[in-house]
Amino acid sequence: MDEIHKKIPSKELESGVTKKSKRASTTFSPASGIIKEYIDTLLERHDHFAFEAKLDYRLQPQSKTNSYRVSAFFFVPRALQVDPQSYSNEQFIADMSTRIRFKTPAMSLKSLTREDNSASPLIRIKQLIKQVEGASRTLENVEKVKYELKMLACIVKSSLRDQVRFYLNALSAKQINPDIIDNIRIYANDVDVFVSTFRGFSQNFLSVQVPEVLREGFRFVDDYISLKITKSLVNLGLVIQKMPGMEIPFNTIKTIVEQEMAHRRQHNSLLFIKEGTENELYSYWEGIFKKYTQTVLYLDQRKSEDRARVSQILYALSAGIAMFLFIVIFANLSSQSYQDWYIWLPVIAAYILKDRIKGVLQNLSDRALNHWFPDREGHIFEHESNVRIGSWKESVNYLPLEKVPSEILSIRQASNKSPIEQEGKPELVIKYVKKVILNPVLIRSRHERHTDINDILRFNVQHFLSYADDPYRTRIIWVSETQEFRKIKYAKVYHVNVVFKLEYLDDTRQNRVQYKKIRVVLDQNGIKRVVELL
Repeated sequence: MDEIHKKIPSKELESGVTKKSKRASTTFSPASGIIKEYIDTLLERHDHFAFEAKLDYRLQPQSKTNSYRVSAFFFVPRALQVDPQSYSNEQFIADMSTRIRFKTPAMSLKSLTREDNSASPLIRIKQLIKQVEGASRTLENVEKVKYELKMLACIVKSSLRDQVRFYLNALSAKQINPDIIDNIRIYANDVDVFVSTFRGFSQNFLSVQVPEVLREGFRFVDDYISLKITKSLVNLGLVIQKMPGMEIPFNTIKTIVEQEMAHRRQHNSLLFIKEGTENELYSYWEGIFKKYTQTVLYLDQRKSEDRARVSQILYALSAGIAMFLFIVIFANLSSQSYQDWYIWLPVIAAYILKDRIKGVLQNLSDRALNHWFPDREGHIFEHESNVRIGSWKESVNYLPLEKVPSEILSIRQASNKSPIEQEGKPELVIKYVKKVILNPVLIRSRHERHTDINDILRFNVQHFLSYADDPYRTRIIWVSETQEFRKIKYAKVYHVNVVFKLEYLDDTRQNRVQYKKIRVVLDQNGIKRVVELL
């Protein structure tokens, strides 16, 4: 679309602290000689049963095509009884969900209100809404305003998250920079100025010339931004509430949060948490608002059905060949007398073999398909314009230990505390590969604000846990201090080690490689933690 126009009391404030802030996470550390700005990745626990890798790939518009490949080697304990018979390639692909999106453009709240910032959605809305109100209103202009409203919500959310995270990291340091106190106060003022500027457009959107779809869009974005301001500032307020010298910034933050809560309450917002209820509607509508605003970022991945079509053809041919062989045998025997019972034995054997022949041929067809086609593939389309901007392929296979690349095996074994550990914990290796090809020239020609792509890989481990033991066991020990036996509980966990290999070409067309290793600690109830090992 861009191408179209070049202590805080819990009873008073909504808590924005989420479990996600406590999750283990890490980023790729480039190997020697690798330029870090091209690519970065965040790995974290998503929920009880899933962890995800967020790949941030910087587009290189001077190249006609950009491509990168992510390989993930899963070292799974054999105690979990995962093998090709119990856990197929198809199931692995089903458990691996992928999403590709544009990375949110980075802008501060202060820069969003600057008149000279032509990339600011706020400034673009100011210019476009006048056209919508006037005689020059067109469907194209209406769509532009909708797009900029959604983009504004995404940028504000990202800016608030990153700035508050920066402050929290700075405040956790042993020696706090005294300038941080004044900086937080100034930032709170920037938030206030942005909100006033944005809501200053409300009268324009209430004009009778403005279509209802834009008025509703403005209300949605206003509510969503208000919620994000509240959640972010509450996170910050919880930390600075009792810190010496933070009285003025805290009071400013508290005032803004209370104003935002009052604003949503006054407008009967759907994004309001109420005490004494389960707040199901809040959770539901927060998801709706999030998906509505982020449609401008997410790309449309359309799965190819070529493999399924070829598979059906090969299966039909297999059945036809088996039936043909049966008919040939039956025809050869049809001229003989049927009074002798033994004449029927070849016919019965042929009928039995027909199904086995069909099964063998279908198995050979599957092997051929695995050689000819990836397990999942498709094309990537820009959501708004329906223009194809790239493609992707995914494949999975089980690897014998001797076929695992030596550098991957070395990385896996580097964390072993003893040479015996590898023998005592036999593992099975699953290799997952995803390759993405993008057209950066086409992307940048249509989206001058988008310079990065986010590729999100989320893997669900639930099928790994079908044969997991109970999460806790007990053992009786002798306690010398109290001279008694005592029952002690200990946890039963499994370690799934994952080594990532990231390959891409830089702008000089040189091959670049990065590695990352994590350990996913599991028990019968799901993921306990994700630990960085490299």
